[in-house]
Amino acid sequence: MLIPKTRLTLLCTNRFEDTLTTQEHPIRNLKGEFTSFDQVAIPRYDHGHSFSYTLRTQQALNFLAHFHLAQPTDGSRIGALLGDFVRGIPESLQTRFPPEVVDGIILHHAIDRFTDSHEIFLKSKRFLSQPRQRFAGIIIDIYFDHFLAQFWSNFSEVSLKTFTAEIYGTLERRTAWLGPEISNITKRMKIENWLETYGTIAGLALTFRKVSQRRTFLTPLIGAEEDLKNHYQYFTTAFRSFYPELMSFASEKNPGGPLSSS
Repeated sequence: MLIPKTRLTLLCTNRFEDTLTTQEHPIRNLKGEFTSFDQVAIPRYDHGHSFSYTLRTQQALNFLAHFHLAQPTDGSRIGALLGDFVRGIPESLQTRFPPEVVDGIILHHAIDRFTDSHEIFLKSKRFLSQPRQRFAGIIIDIYFDHFLAQFWSNFSEVSLKTFTAEIYGTLERRTAWLGPEISNITKRMKIENWLETYGTIAGLALTFRKVSQRRTFLTPLIGAEEDLKNHYQYFTTAFRSFYPELMSFASEKNPGGPLSSS
């Protein structure tokens, strides 16, 4: 957790399962500097990174869903992104971000908890090949963003292209909230058009290959799109059942507004 002004709680795992432990360290990486942005770290799984700003730096995992579930405001959308990069109690976050951004961060974390404990998500793990099951949180996040892109018109009145353009515009306007390191990430997000990448199987394959190259232990992610192809109907049905529930949950937790693209 983020301790106001002085300390940041690390996200660490003793193993690749879902149990988290926390340790307090100064706000810096193990080399004593704010670097590490050219390597991927995976929330809840990558124990090799020393502070939360290194999370999900190279590839969007389920950024599309989090942006969709946010309110249609710059603050909420920025919070939807920052939820992958910052941790902290509301009081500490409020010393750094406007209230609307803090609400977006809190919503992001609530969505993650809802997803990780949902029976559909837990059942879906069993449809992954054995070496990949310990990375289910990564893989299924990506699968579900694939289906969100595929079935976008079922969940939004604006086109996916229009929506992503709005998001990229927000990210460009609000660099002061993001800081220079995350702004560099969002520039790449726009150039490589991460938010539409998952709409095809080929895009998924490229994503899994890129993520796998960042750490040796992520090698099982190569070819993870094959598990999706082998069980495509199951994952389609799972997404169609799960996502409306997630939208309903987000609307209840979202203080004061509709979903971002409704």
